[in-house]
Amino acid sequence: MVGNSLRSDIKPILELGGWAVHILNDLRWAHDEAEIPAELRPRYIEVKGLRDVIEAIKGLRDVS
Repeated sequence: MVGNSLRSDIKPILELGGWAVHILNDLRWAHDEAEIPAELRPRYIEVKGLRDVIEAIKGLRDVS
């Protein structure tokens, strides 16, 4: 999953066992904030922008 909302895009996928790339954004709603538990962090990647997503995904080849 690639998304910009921790609550609705990222956390649900991590809880299901998937991988997630969070695109950081300076403009956030308080409703979209969520805590990512430590046990889910190994499958969680943060990037600064959309242009960084491809490199983040390519890097997953080395993890699996």
